This record gives sequence, structure tokens and C-alpha cells, in this order.
Amino acid sequence: MIRFLPTKGKILDLGCGEGRNSLYLAKQGFDVTAIDISKAAIERLEETSKKIGVKVHTNLQDISSLDFGLDWDAIISNTALHLLRSENQNNVIAHMKFSTKKAGINLITIFTKDDIGYKEFPELYFVNLEELKNLYFDWNILVAKMFTINETHGGPHSHHIAVLIAQKTNN
Repeated sequence: MIRFLPTKGKILDLGCGEGRNSLYLAKQGFDVTAIDISKAAIERLEETSKKIGVKVHTNLQDISSLDFGLDWDAIISNTALHLLRSENQNNVIAHMKFSTKKAGINLITIFTKDDIGYKEFPELYFVNLEELKNLYFDWNILVAKMFTINETHGGPHSHHIAVLIAQKTNN
């Protein structure tokens, strides 16, 4: 992921959880703002950032009702969008696209319709890769792929994930 990002700039991390990506990017010198709906996750992120001596701006908020602001060099969402109701996801992605600078990057990882959770939670937003690519038809798609990871939490299972990295065109 890092090779597609500019060498410096502002990054918005949507659904950051405890901030693994936010902390890494802040260590690399990026100006990072991390958003999550979980108060406990944001508090842990703030504690960790103080402990390791990096600055991460945090915001406790639901990403589906967030005003993203403008001029982000990159906006990332790592395994968070599938937790939204499907009617909210298009709005969030539209805001991601609108709020990104020209030549900026959007990076999305999201569970696919092949994932075990799709049958259990059909009201949430699971995609296939083509759907995700179609949402970025007007951007330069740098990476579009699917992969599977094996997990053991709650018993052995696999997650099926789509990854999209796209660059905003100058139009």
C-alpha cells in the first residue's frame, strides 16, 4: 500500500479500529486523521500513539454521517465498509472520492460476497470486485484483486477480501 502513497501528506483512515494502519502511517511522517465509531478503539489508539511518540488526530464518529472535509492526499478504509448498511456505503464512497485531492489515492479493503459473513448479515455491504471497480470507473485503478485469509478467532474460518487502490484523475 505505501508504495502508492505520496511521500508526505494528509491521510484519512476510516474505520481505523485501534489504529494499526494510522500508527504505521504516522511513523512514516504522514499527517493522519483516524475515525472510528468505537470509543474503546479510539482510546486505545490515543494511548498507543502517546506511548510510541507519534501524532494521530482522532475522531469518534460514525463514518456514514461524517463530513470528510476536502483535500486528502489519501483516504483509506481497511475492512470497515462492509460493516455499513448497503444503503450507506455508496454515500461513503462518494464522499471518499469527492474529498480526495487530484492525483490522490483511495484504498479500500472489504469483505466480498464469498465471505462467510455475507449469508449471516445480508443487510450489510459485501461486494464482488467488479462492483467495487465500477464505483471507481472514473479513476485510474492501480490495484484490484481478491484474496483469502485464514482466521482462527471463533474457530477456524476464512475471510474473502477485495482490495482496490485507485488514483483520482485530473479531471
